[in-house]
Amino acid sequence: MREFHKDQLSEMCYDEQKDIIYHIMYPSTADMSEEEFKQMLLTWVAINNECQAQKAIVYSKDLLFPINPDIQDWIIQEVNPKLPTKQTAFIMPEEFIANLAIEQYITESNGGDVIVMYFASTQEAEAWLLESN
Repeated sequence: MREFHKDQLSEMCYDEQKDIIYHIMYPSTADMSEEEFKQMLLTWVAINNECQAQKAIVYSKDLLFPINPDIQDWIIQEVNPKLPTKQTAFIMPEEFIANLAIEQYITESNGGDVIVMYFASTQEAEAWLLESN
């Protein structure tokens, strides 16, 4: 596993054997500013483009930064189109997953170019990514 970035807010690393890039966010994200959040995502984009991984795991169970609608729009316009990944697995709290409506469980964004799934554990996410070559 190659570590690309690590600070008090998150870490980003790449497993070349599995061709999976990981973004792990820490509870300290509760105290981050909007600018720090945006910079974190721009770093994620840069690392993704360097690795050119087709699969990603975003561990967001500990993401405590509130993402308002303006930031959501910024992510849709400035982050998502620049990511080379084709499949992304988000690790979320189990109660979040349990509350998802079935039509929200599998989300296709960017015109169907990216498949997004939600999981309660990294192991489940890796299994999904590795079985769907």
